[in-house]
Amino acid sequence: MAKEPLDESKAHYESLISLFKYVIGIITGLFTLIGLAIGYITYSDGKEMREDAKAKREEMIKEVNEVKQELRDKIKRVDEELITLSMRANKEIDQTRIDAIRQVSDIRNSASAMAQSEARRKIDQVFEDKNLDTFIVKVAKDRIEPRIKGLVDQTFAENENRQMQIAVNKMLGFDRAKINEGINYLQLNIETRLTGFQQKEIIAALEETKRTKESRLQIAHAVYRRKSSLFEDFFRKAILDSESIFQPLAVTYYLTHDVNFNLLVDGVLVQMKTDSPVLGIYYGLFDVLKDSNRPNVIKLLNSEILVDHLYKVLQKSDYDKSKIEIKNRLKNSFTEGELKNTYFFSRP
Repeated sequence: MAKEPLDESKAHYESLISLFKYVIGIITGLFTLIGLAIGYITYSDGKEMREDAKAKREEMIKEVNEVKQELRDKIKRVDEELITLSMRANKEIDQTRIDAIRQVSDIRNSASAMAQSEARRKIDQVFEDKNLDTFIVKVAKDRIEPRIKGLVDQTFAENENRQMQIAVNKMLGFDRAKINEGINYLQLNIETRLTGFQQKEIIAALEETKRTKESRLQIAHAVYRRKSSLFEDFFRKAILDSESIFQPLAVTYYLTHDVNFNLLVDGVLVQMKTDSPVLGIYYGLFDVLKDSNRPNVIKLLNSEILVDHLYKVLQKSDYDKSKIEIKNRLKNSFTEGELKNTYFFSRP
């Protein structure tokens, strides 16, 4: 994975933090001035001086209220940018994980090939030691050869199943270090299937209220990339529940596996109706999908439910700005003609 996107994201994040600190500094300074003004009024004599101080005090309060509003607007913008940045970072982290998974798969394939080669070498050695007739050796090898790969694959599968069960047991325990070991194994060995029993164990742990919220979210993050009917049922319950700690991850599950677009839209709408900035959520969807699922990008732009909700909660000027922002985010993946005919861009 290239280093530049991470550096760019880090720099962007640091600039947002600097902006936040800057506006906090402004508001703090103004509150200090108000304190001085109040002291000035309290301890000064003379009607004219008090009237002058009162006018200045009211003027400063007005200025402070204006800065407060500006601060709220900037904080809202920071929140939206941080949500978008978080989704971008998660996408980059996922790409790193995919690269690691690919390397693990390559190692597994190499190990399998080496095991098959070693098995053939030992078989050849047995036949050489027996001094058997060449024709007999050929017939025997022809019969054995198809079984070699099957035996090696079976041995690998049995070992992987054992290792997976060990990893699941660690992840579902209560020792933090072992939990992390189990999670890492599941994420890196995503090609190794979980049995139905293991999936049910994991879901039971996710629903176990005596576990901490952090622990349950860690486990959910370890399995959301695994598509199965059991996990789909679990996330289906969470995606429409605004009180569920798994609701945002359920949206990601349906976004990743493209199993039910209508339910995904309903889940995004639930997410938008919480305290999260709606534009940050909407932008993040396109950042995740634009390179991996072009049809769903167009579907999102044509979703009247989502677009009408944005139009309802945003000021007209903010909606118009969001058109420019989304066009810029998608310009390398879509033509202007593809975008302008969608409901989002054509809505009056």
